[in-house]
Amino acid sequence: FMATGLRAGCCRAGRAGWAREQGGVAGGRGIQQCASVPRASTLTCMDELCTDDGLELATTQWPAPQPARGTVLLVHGLGEHAGRYAQVGALLSQAGWTVEAFDLRGHGRSPGARGALPRRQAMLSDLSRAVQRVRAREAGPLVLLGHSMGGLLAARFVAEALQPRPAAW
Repeated sequence: FMATGLRAGCCRAGRAGWAREQGGVAGGRGIQQCASVPRASTLTCMDELCTDDGLELATTQWPAPQPARGTVLLVHGLGEHAGRYAQVGALLSQAGWTVEAFDLRGHGRSPGARGALPRRQAMLSDLSRAVQRVRAREAGPLVLLGHSMGGLLAARFVAEALQPRPAAW
C-alpha cells in the first residue's frame, strides 16, 4: 500500500496520517483514512517536512518491524515522486529497514513551481532538513539512497560533509 494524496488539514493538525492506496500513484484520489493507527509495514505514513523557506514537503514512510536495522532515506529523481518507490520501500521495510522518502519541491504532492528553484542550493537544504528529521526520530544507521537526480543530490550532500568547512545547509 502507498499514499496517493493528502486530505487538506489532516496531517497539519499534528496527527500521523495513514493511507491505503486508492487507484495507484496517478490516481491521486486522496486519503481513505487519517488517524493515529498502529505501525505496520503494509501501511504508509504521510506527514510534512518544512523547508527553510516555508514549504511543506510531503513525506512518506514505510516502517520496519521493530527493532529496525536502520533507516533508508530515499531521494527520487527529476520529474518523479516518492510514491514511485512504494515497492522499493515495502521490500526494504520487509528486510528490516525503516524507509523514509519525501517529494522534492515542485514534485509529486509537494508545493513549488515545477522545474524551478528559488536558489541553487534549495534541494540540498531540503535534503539536509530531511536528514536532520530522520536522525531526530530514528536510531541506528542512516543510508541515503538516491535515483537519477536524487543520486546526484545524495552524492553531493555526502561529499560536502567531507569538506573541512562544509556548507551550513
